[in-house]
Amino acid sequence: MKKPFFLLAAFSWSVLILYLTSIPGPQLTSDELLSFIISGAEHFFFFGIQAILLYLALPTKLLLSGEQWAISLTSLLGIWVELRQMKMPSRTADPLDVVLDIAGAITFLFLFKKIQSKL
Repeated sequence: MKKPFFLLAAFSWSVLILYLTSIPGPQLTSDELLSFIISGAEHFFFFGIQAILLYLALPTKLLLSGEQWAISLTSLLGIWVELRQMKMPSRTADPLDVVLDIAGAITFLFLFKKIQSKL
């Protein structure tokens, strides 16, 4: 019963990511460094949550472990987002964003597994 819920949650979260990355981003500050930090934190957070939802939704053993599936699919979503943004006039594509997406996925999964092991 848990897996379908998390599968729907992972799908919904990815739709939210795709929506948010297809609209012009708000200019929160004119400071470029602060804007870069905020944008990086957004990527790290959103794709970290995506990885956890995928981990909870996917089978634990089907050629890859649950963590490997979650990181792989989250990484593919990050790459797809950046490729889409290359064609959007109001957005820019940055390979560093993909690195932050993957780093968020790995970090969030690591922390999630640590917390899970202590429960």
